[in-house]
Amino acid sequence: MTKEEMQQKLFALSNGEVEKIIIPKDEFMIFLEAWNQHPEKNNVIGEAGLGGNVVYRRKTRE
Repeated sequence: MTKEEMQQKLFALSNGEVEKIIIPKDEFMIFLEAWNQHPEKNNVIGEAGLGGNVVYRRKTRE
């Protein structure tokens, strides 16, 4: 997956179009680069899963 595709997934997550995105461990560095540039990065929470995959969700407002 490209950095641009990761950015699209992040915007879809931030906008509520998707509930979560799953990033495989072999694509994490590409995702990290896109996440660092994302304006809503503080509203995205990652949770480590089995096998090195990470599940990202939008932070719920309390």
